[in-house]
Amino acid sequence: MYILQESLFSFEELQILESKEKLPIFFSALDLRPYAKQLKSSSPQGAEGHCREGILRALIAAPLEKIDTFTELHNRLKNDVRFRYQCGLDISRPHTGNANWGAKFDSFGNKITWFGYKMHLSVDTKSELPMAIEVTPAHMNDGDVAPQLIEQVNQCVKTKIEYLIMDAGYDQLKNYESAKNIGAQAIIPLNLRNEKEPPAGIASNGTPRCSMGYNMTYWGSEKNQLKFRCPHATGKVDCPLGMTACSSSNYGMVVKVNTLKDLRRYSIPHRDTKRWKELYNERTSVERCNSRMKSYLTANSLHIRGIEKVKTHIYLNAIVLIASALAMNKQSRKQIVI
Repeated sequence: MYILQESLFSFEELQILESKEKLPIFFSALDLRPYAKQLKSSSPQGAEGHCREGILRALIAAPLEKIDTFTELHNRLKNDVRFRYQCGLDISRPHTGNANWGAKFDSFGNKITWFGYKMHLSVDTKSELPMAIEVTPAHMNDGDVAPQLIEQVNQCVKTKIEYLIMDAGYDQLKNYESAKNIGAQAIIPLNLRNEKEPPAGIASNGTPRCSMGYNMTYWGSEKNQLKFRCPHATGKVDCPLGMTACSSSNYGMVVKVNTLKDLRRYSIPHRDTKRWKELYNERTSVERCNSRMKSYLTANSLHIRGIEKVKTHIYLNAIVLIASALAMNKQSRKQIVI
């Protein structure tokens, strides 16, 4: 799922830096003291007397450094003094759900199956940063998780959300209703595998047809109303009956459709229009966010069991993305000032 909002940073710019340069920039955007205080231990120190804030830094830095197991993190902290120092740990001493089968089809129509979990993301289309995350067993349908993601996003943003952009896997009435409930328009292609025959006189995308069977011309919207005009009057077709068979007006016949009568079939902007397609093309932002978490970080190479542990790692990956954005944005402002 994708939310239309302004680009904040290039994650790739941070990735090309060496570790000794990257981590100070990354950590400069983080103040973990309030979160370290919330850890369960009543002691200001963590395991074996280590600083709790330092432990949090190490956990958050792990995905950025392509460290995907606690054993590997332990060894890195043990053998890399610079890394231990950058995490804020003492350099004078060494550091110490139910999975299920999932399936999907690739772009070539091949069925891919896997055992484990599935990550569901809501992503801001401008910054390409995650705004809400759910982790479920792999068999969970994407469309069933969308209402939870929509509610999470609605709670965390202060501005009005105009569009919620999802692929055809989310083409379920409840997702259109969830979008409408927060005042947003769902932009979702119709899943033709689930499509029933549209009502008489209407194309599958919601375009009314005139008495001669031609698709009428979309002519804009007002509030919840879509406006369509005679296709002969707009020059789209050469109707043998002309306009007079349907209307005595020189403007031609006009049909208005209330989008509230069928939230799934009707949308503003109208389906398949240039604006609708432009909005839908913004969905590629979630693919890039997914790629960063799976290729640059460790979301796709977890070696742990249990959905709670998986959630923790996925959230750490998301924190790295967001903190990287803040760090690079802060760094760019410094360069401008200089």
